[in-house]
Amino acid sequence: AGTAGGGGSSGSDASGVSGSSGSSSDIPVGCGPSTGTAPLIDDLEDGNQSVAPVDGRSGTWETFDDTTVGALFEPRSPTAAQGRNGGVGYCVSVNGYKQWGADLVVNMGSPKCGYDASLYKGVCFWAHGKVNGGGPVEFNVATADTDPVASGGACETNCNSHYRLSLSGDAALTEQYKQYCVEWSQLDLPRVPSPKPLDNKTIVHLEWKFPASNGASTNGTLCVDDVLILYTDGITE
Repeated sequence: AGTAGGGGSSGSDASGVSGSSGSSSDIPVGCGPSTGTAPLIDDLEDGNQSVAPVDGRSGTWETFDDTTVGALFEPRSPTAAQGRNGGVGYCVSVNGYKQWGADLVVNMGSPKCGYDASLYKGVCFWAHGKVNGGGPVEFNVATADTDPVASGGACETNCNSHYRLSLSGDAALTEQYKQYCVEWSQLDLPRVPSPKPLDNKTIVHLEWKFPASNGASTNGTLCVDDVLILYTDGITE
């Protein structure tokens, strides 16, 4: 993990390096208790970097990048009039990262911790954007098995390859906001030998990763709004 913060400093990202299956020893410090009755993580309308302090969650938004010289990632805070109904959204423009790319992260707790989301069945969010280079954008879920100890997980070696959904094909970003509802079971396993099944009792963070890939640097835009955990009965509002 690298430098980051509420203001979104650049640094070596928690998902920038993948490797062989990470080993996890101790379960990380848990977030507050979850009741499964308050799904909203953040609607961003307060314009700050903190998530809604409900149902055991108390995390913050962060941005990370691979520190390519001359690359741009802006802004690094929620943006007014960019949300799906004209309110506040988190809209970023990413250009020129050539190593692993850049990403937008929301942590479940502060300090970072493993959040028990087993009373929910997935995550919903609204997003739109456009990929001009690199990509496609990935939605990733980090757990104690994939996040390093320094980032709130329990992984000790060869970490940082998370459970993921590529926003491509039918799931590709569009020019207008659309809602994505992703169940835990729909996420692809980490790109490591012998990956473990997703443990939804130790979720550390969610991220939207703009990867540099196939020799192409990142170039595009991404907006995220109204992030919530999906109820077991399918309620998404």
